[in-house]
Amino acid sequence: MVELALNRLKQHKIYRDVQFVEAAGLLYSFDALAVQEDNRVLLKYMDAPSDDDVLPMKLFMEALNVREGWILTGIPNGDGQVLNKWEKDNISVLTIKDL
Repeated sequence: MVELALNRLKQHKIYRDVQFVEAAGLLYSFDALAVQEDNRVLLKYMDAPSDDDVLPMKLFMEALNVREGWILTGIPNGDGQVLNKWEKDNISVLTIKDL
């Protein structure tokens, strides 16, 4: 899924397996960071994203001035629809169908 997502960002410079350290000293990794001028996208695969998983992503997006966050997942919610309650924070949840 990460490879398919990165194919959508061909014009970007790609940094893979990016690791950051939270203020608490905890390591937080992303599958990729894609950069093209002022447009930056953070990508992370999550089996079943939750608010607790997304909070560090939001914080790193703010700190790094990242415009979009993409959560890649294979698990839709119970209705078969993807969880997109984080869209207001510029975080999109993408499944294999979306890529």
